[in-house]
Formats: sequence, C-alpha cells, structure tokens
Amino acid sequence: MTAEILDACCGGRHWWWDKAHPLAIYMDKRESPKGSVGEVSGRPEWNPNWSCEPDVLASFTAMPFEDESFQLVVFDPPHIVREKQPPEGINGLKYGALHPDTEQDELRLGFFECWRVLSPGGTLVFKWSGPLDRVESHFPATPIVGSRNAPRGSKGLGTRWFVFYKPVVPKCIGRGCTHPYADGSTCPDCGSNEPPIVDEVARQRAERESGAAA
Repeated sequence: MTAEILDACCGGRHWWWDKAHPLAIYMDKRESPKGSVGEVSGRPEWNPNWSCEPDVLASFTAMPFEDESFQLVVFDPPHIVREKQPPEGINGLKYGALHPDTEQDELRLGFFECWRVLSPGGTLVFKWSGPLDRVESHFPATPIVGSRNAPRGSKGLGTRWFVFYKPVVPKCIGRGCTHPYADGSTCPDCGSNEPPIVDEVARQRAERESGAAA
C-alpha cells in the first residue's frame, strides 16, 4: 500500500488516533525503545509502553522523499529550546528540543521541507506550543484555520493548531510571495521570479543528489 501521509517528527505518535495507520509513514531523527522513560526517570512504571520507533530515521530539515509525495503532512516539531543536545530528562526524551543557535533555521527548513513533499491539493497540519512569533514568519502560506491566541491561562504557551492548504493551481498567496510551490517562473500577481524558497528547495535537492552520487 502506497503511503499518502507523512508524520515529519513522530516522536511517540501522541496525537495519532491510530498509531500504526496503514497509509502513513512515521519519521523522526531519534529512536528510543519501550522502557526509555522509566530508565531516564528511575521509575520503571512510568510510561512503560512509550517509544519512538520511526519507519524512517531522518531529520525534518532534510527529508529523503521526492517532491509532492504526500497528500497529508503532519508537523509537530520540538517546542522547547535547550543548550544541551540531546536534551536531558523525560521531556527531552519524549519531545526533543531545538538548540537556541539553530532553532530558527531548523523551523524554517522544516516548513520548507513539509511544503516541498506535500502534493498540490494536499494539507499540512501544524501543532505548536509556544509564542507565535517564533514560527509565524516561516509559515509557507496563510493558514486556512488556526489559533491566533493561546488558550486562556496558558501564559502564551498553550497548544495551537494550524491547517494549511497547498493549492492545485500555483498562484501568489502573499506573505512576501514566498512561492512555496513555485518553479521559478515569474509570478503573475507580483512579478517576482526569485522567491527565496525556490532557491532553498533547489539547494536541498542538489545536496541530496550530490550525496547520493558520492
């Protein structure tokens, strides 16, 4: 059966209704077997069945998939920032963490890659827990639906959800005309033919091809 769904940073697959969905590929750059939480905490009875067991071991900043491979991409990157890598403690094990020096580059590349592997007519679902200004500038398009404000009482750190739609027919969608699905041709709406994301996707593709040839 051909995979149609990608979880770009699956972790323990917390938000999945079916944690082994037959149409999904689960990807993460980490691996942790069952019992890891108990080992880290010193309490074997804590989350004994939690594990991080991706189908594909890779980073969301450089996905090993062809362009436009999936109809649905779900993206739940680490929300916390830690100097020490890999992060320590239960939260570090279960959710990961971004390094303060590379956080913005990783989030930017993560959105680039999610949009690149998403087929036209497809949907990107993004989950975030933190200040919106840490991620909004990297959005590949204007969200169709999303949470402008954090939940009450969360001090701005509550979980938010955003849904993006990748149009079937390429056109300018604003936000500085980042052209997340453009091919480098001139945009009929704004006249731009050098959108930054096109350069980034081309660079990543060249890197993958040169690595495969090496």
